Amino acid sequence: MAENKTTRNDGDVLAYLGSVANKRRREDSLVMLDIMSEVTGLPAAMWGASIVGFGSYHYKYASGREGDFMLTGFAPRKQALTLYIMGGHERYAPLFARLGKHRTGKSCLYINKLADVDLDVLREIIAEWTEGKRKADLYHAVQAVQGPAGYVCTAPDLIESPQFIEREFFGEVDHPATGPLIYPGLPLRFGTERPPLSRAPLLGEHNAEVYGELLGYGAADLARMRGAGVI
Repeated sequence: MAENKTTRNDGDVLAYLGSVANKRRREDSLVMLDIMSEVTGLPAAMWGASIVGFGSYHYKYASGREGDFMLTGFAPRKQALTLYIMGGHERYAPLFARLGKHRTGKSCLYINKLADVDLDVLREIIAEWTEGKRKADLYHAVQAVQGPAGYVCTAPDLIESPQFIEREFFGEVDHPATGPLIYPGLPLRFGTERPPLSRAPLLGEHNAEVYGELLGYGAADLARMRGAGVI
């Protein structure tokens, strides 16, 4: 299976940008570095040999191939300064109308020189994609344009999942030590009903059943083991 060659690495961002041969492109790239750092609040890092990226998200194909890619970034290409703005361009149409001279690709914004565009509008476009986004927001935005995306779920993510809520997968169980707790159910139903949820036993809660009914110890044996601190 082919690996994604555009991965985050320890390359020196400033050294790379300083090596850009075209003076205007080099100066624009340094301005772009400041703008993206300011708007995202994230540190810049090299992705592959020629992209400066900020943040990251996890993706996974149906085939099982998965990896990580930058949340946003830019590359000083020979033809244009290329900005990576994921999530489809239709949503940015009003901003693009005010931006100035530019071209767009599926997930890219191409600018010949920053003097051609309104930098305040450019900041708005970057902020629209990166600010205040939850993992699920980013996932659905990238999926909407058939981009490879996925995210790692925490326990709260799963509990708040609309799919699990609709299927009533999680339920509340009263626990004698902690009070009500959220428990996962079984991933199946018998007819139209799910098996009832039950809590995990407390330590030693079923000692009498295990030692007595299963192992054959009597009440006096259990008392001696409790007195000796065995159980």
